[in-house]
Amino acid sequence: MAQNILLIMPDFFTTQKNISFGLEQNGYTVFSYSDRPSANNFVKGLIRINRHLAAGPTRRYLKRIIRENAGRSFEAIIIIDGQSFSVSDIKYLFSHISHQRSIFYMWDALSFLPYNAKFFNLFDHTITFSLHDYENGLFQKFLPLFIPMEYAGSSIAAPGPANYQYDFCFVGTGKPSKYGYIKAIEKACKAQGKTFYSYLYLPSRLAYFFSKIKDRRYRKAKLSDFHFKKLAPQEINELYNRSRYIVDCGNPDEGGLALRVFECIGREKKLLLTNTTITKYRFYSPNNFLVWNGQLDLSSPFFTSPYQPMDASDISLTKWTFYLSHPELIQPKTFLRD
Repeated sequence: MAQNILLIMPDFFTTQKNISFGLEQNGYTVFSYSDRPSANNFVKGLIRINRHLAAGPTRRYLKRIIRENAGRSFEAIIIIDGQSFSVSDIKYLFSHISHQRSIFYMWDALSFLPYNAKFFNLFDHTITFSLHDYENGLFQKFLPLFIPMEYAGSSIAAPGPANYQYDFCFVGTGKPSKYGYIKAIEKACKAQGKTFYSYLYLPSRLAYFFSKIKDRRYRKAKLSDFHFKKLAPQEINELYNRSRYIVDCGNPDEGGLALRVFECIGREKKLLLTNTTITKYRFYSPNNFLVWNGQLDLSSPFFTSPYQPMDASDISLTKWTFYLSHPELIQPKTFLRD
């Protein structure tokens, strides 16, 4: 069997490039595709409403993947999230592509894409980044995210303390589920004399007005709180370099750690976050992570101690892609505290 892998996943910033590179480092030839048939906003909108509305474009897209890989044999087909695929789509793909095994990974909570549970039984292995979903028996294996190659080994050096422009910095979507947390953290920081910079992104002003009407969590939100231009990766890097601490606000029911956690580990940067499950991970240290509990205690080790370096080999990109392609070797104790 040829050492080929068919990788189908969201084309999200540099993540597809990262995972393809990691698999190649493990000796595979990778053929990668997006898990959506088109980057067209109309098609993406149909998929968000109901993936079956984009059944025609999705099936044509799968036929293209099959045509482009005619005659190839794959050690594995790996699908991540698979947000546009139906049960019949997965069956169609598997019946037309020669492969030894199939692997499904989710880096979203199953509550976000509940339809996916319908095709779990079609895969040899199912893996989740969500500790909640794993502990509830919804997946066979648990695998948190990884340190992106652009952050590995603290390759982005932080400035000296005198060069920090902000104490805290948040860059991310301004969804209603996050907005209240960000404003509360900002208020607490400023009350303690700390500077706080936030870049709350929304795709359009229409999204703001729609949420303002429909979601009570936006009741006090102002249009001026938000930005409608997505920052480029280099702009985000620059903001992080000028900030002493980074802030992350995940979806409350997600149960898995966001990529920003692993970016901060790679940077050796301290992180304030709302996800309480981080205390269950082996790499957790109160020196490096501060879990938001509604107050900002400046006497905590997070503020009084230096960053504590850690062994991050199990969440390196190369090791993570090894686990992804060999899920039978994943053990929860690799990532979780005793």
